[in-house]
Amino acid sequence: MSREVNKDPFYNFGSASLSFIFGDLKFFDKYDWFSYGKLRISYGTTGKGLYQPYLIDRLFAQATSTGGGYANGVFGNNFDLGPERTENFEFGGELKFLKNRFSLDITRYSLKSKGQIIANRVSYGTGYVLKYLNGGLVENKGIEAVITANVLKTKKLNWDVTVNFDRNRGKVIALPAGLPTYYDSDTWVFGNLRSQVYPGASISNLASTPRFKEYSRTDPDQSNQWPAFC
Repeated sequence: MSREVNKDPFYNFGSASLSFIFGDLKFFDKYDWFSYGKLRISYGTTGKGLYQPYLIDRLFAQATSTGGGYANGVFGNNFDLGPERTENFEFGGELKFLKNRFSLDITRYSLKSKGQIIANRVSYGTGYVLKYLNGGLVENKGIEAVITANVLKTKKLNWDVTVNFDRNRGKVIALPAGLPTYYDSDTWVFGNLRSQVYPGASISNLASTPRFKEYSRTDPDQSNQWPAFC
C-alpha cells in the first residue's frame, strides 16, 4: 500500500492436486502382504508482499541531531516494488504392507521463488541506507520420507515406531539486476566471513577473502614465509 501512488498490492494464487489409489486395483488382491498404495502429484503458487504497508513510500524519521525535525529514514522508496511469488511442485506416494503394520510415505518437492523481496544496500548518495527491491530466483529441492512400523501389537499394548528423513538443498539461480554477487552486510561472523551468494551458490553460503602463502625469492628453502590477504 502507498500514500503517494495508487497502488494496492494484489496477487492471486491457487493450487491443484491429483491422486490415484492404485492399491484398489484387482491386480493387487492376490498379494496378501500388500495393503495400500497411492500416488499423488500437486502444483501450487503463493504470493506475499512486505510485512507492513507504506514501506514503498518516502519515509521520514525524527531527527535526534542538533535542530531536530525530520530526516530521511533508513529505507528508500520504491514504487515499482511487486509481490514475491513462489511455485511449488511435488509428487510422491504412500505404501502400506502387512495389514498396515508397515508403511512408507515419500515426497519429492521443488519450490521456485521469483522476484524475492530483499533489503539491498544503496549508495549513501541517495540519502538512504537500504531499499527494498525485487529480484533473484531461488530454487529449493528436497525429499521427505516417513517410515512407520507397528513393532508390537497385543490386546493391551500397541507400539509404533516412526522414522523421519528429509533433505533440502537451496540454490541461487539469478540475482537482482544481473548482479554477479550479493552479500548481506549485517551477517558478519568474524574477521571477513559473511553471508554471500552468487548464481549457482547455496542460499546458506559463507564467503571471505582468500588467504595465500607468499615466499621470498631470496630464500631458497622458503623458510621465510608469511600469510597475506587479498
